[in-house]
Amino acid sequence: MSGGTWENVMSIMYDANNQLPNEFENIEAKYYDSYRYSINSASYHNRILGDATGEMGPFNSVLETTDPRYFSSWYNDMGLFAYANAPYFMRGAARRDGNLTGIFAFLNVGNVGYGFRLILTPT
Repeated sequence: MSGGTWENVMSIMYDANNQLPNEFENIEAKYYDSYRYSINSASYHNRILGDATGEMGPFNSVLETTDPRYFSSWYNDMGLFAYANAPYFMRGAARRDGNLTGIFAFLNVGNVGYGFRLILTPT
C-alpha cells in the first residue's frame, strides 16, 4: 500500500460555477467526497475531517529544484490538494516519489489513469 502506485479515490472538486462534472451527476453523493473550488494545490482550507486530509495537518513544503513539494505531519507523506487544473485525488504515491511516499500520501491529478482501491462502507 505504500509506494507501489498512485491509486484513485472517489473525490472531485466543484468548478468555478459551483458545479460538479457531468460524470458525477448520476452518482449518489455518499459515494464520493467533494471539495470547494480552488486555483492552488496548497489549498489546505479545503480539507475534510474524516477523509484523511483534515486529520493530517499541519502541512509544510520543501523546495526541490524549482518545484515545492508539500508534505503532511503524518510521517512526512506528500499532501497536494485538488485544484482547478487537477480536480481529482489519488493516494499512496509511487516508488519514484522517495521519502514523500506513504500510505497517508495524497496528490491532485488531472486524469485518472492509475490504479484504484475498493473501500466498502456500511450503509
